[in-house]
Amino acid sequence: MSGVIIGKGSMSGKGLYAARDFKKNEVVVRYELKPITFSDLKALPPEDYAATHNVNGQIYMYPEPARYVSHSEDPNVRNDHAQHADVALRDIEKGELITVDARYDDVPVLKRIDAIVVKVPSIEQGLDFYREQLGMRTIWKKEDMAAVCLGETKFVLSTRLDPETTFLVESVEHAVAVFEKAGGKVVAAPEDMPAGKAAVVEDPFGNRLTLVDVPEEQAAADGPPPDARRAAGEQLAVTAG
Repeated sequence: MSGVIIGKGSMSGKGLYAARDFKKNEVVVRYELKPITFSDLKALPPEDYAATHNVNGQIYMYPEPARYVSHSEDPNVRNDHAQHADVALRDIEKGELITVDARYDDVPVLKRIDAIVVKVPSIEQGLDFYREQLGMRTIWKKEDMAAVCLGETKFVLSTRLDPETTFLVESVEHAVAVFEKAGGKVVAAPEDMPAGKAAVVEDPFGNRLTLVDVPEEQAAADGPPPDARRAAGEQLAVTAG
């Protein structure tokens, strides 16, 4: 625990303080995460439960002293998962409370919504409603599909596909494995696309989700998806139907 000391704070009554000066980008606290199961998590006492985080589907428990780093939206360290360390965001003086923005300690399996698909009787009718009357900007348009802008997400209108929500994940195969382990099921197994993989899963409550792991820059592109990718999505939709 060289360089830091435990004192009073908000984490189960404790906090972590700098015992010396630290320079920007210097490692302040190193830790070895302990992987635990969901059953282990549910059996933990409150103090240990507060020291857990989920990294891409694996639950971990933070050891001392790292578990006593306090939360702040103006932190002086960041959680570097690759180094298993909290790294200084700026120079830190001896005696300062060590703080991290705990909102980023968890790394979710579902990164963001890639697209939302709704079924319309015709593309023109769909655009009349969503573009002309609701004010959503058209991104691209084809004979049987079109997309309008919904923040950073594509809202796709289709005359053939049933409603669905597509999520971007780091790895479709990994996400599918996490879903099954957590109690979900696979509706359509991972399938190759020109720019990644796609799969359809169902949560324990009967909701179906489409997962894709296309590159971030392609997922965010303001253009229609390649025909091969669209065909793969349609095939998955038929399989899932």
